[in-house]
Amino acid sequence: MWLNKKTLVFFLITLILMVGCSNKSKITKYDLPPMIFWKDTIYYVQDKNYESIKEEQIDKKIGEITKVIDGTDIPKSHGIANIFKEGSNIFTLKGKKSEEIIVIQYENEYYIALSKSK
Repeated sequence: MWLNKKTLVFFLITLILMVGCSNKSKITKYDLPPMIFWKDTIYYVQDKNYESIKEEQIDKKIGEITKVIDGTDIPKSHGIANIFKEGSNIFTLKGKKSEEIIVIQYENEYYIALSKSK
């Protein structure tokens, strides 16, 4: 026999460990959508290509992100996001209510965030 007993046992144990340890956690950094909690509302951040926002469409600054949490958590208080950086500016969009849509500026790009009810 070309495999001795010890080699066969080692191979089986290795195979079992590889299969058993290959299961990843169900939640990864990308499992939850990008979110920000602003004035008692969760806003979901859209892909920057979702809608083109130009600087002239921005109305006024209403604040900034005060804290960024891990991407596997849901923000639960005002000014907290699970994406971007602390200090990222938040604006209103001309002609839109801030209860429906806000805009986050991050690295000279503008991202739309729609309220959960949208």
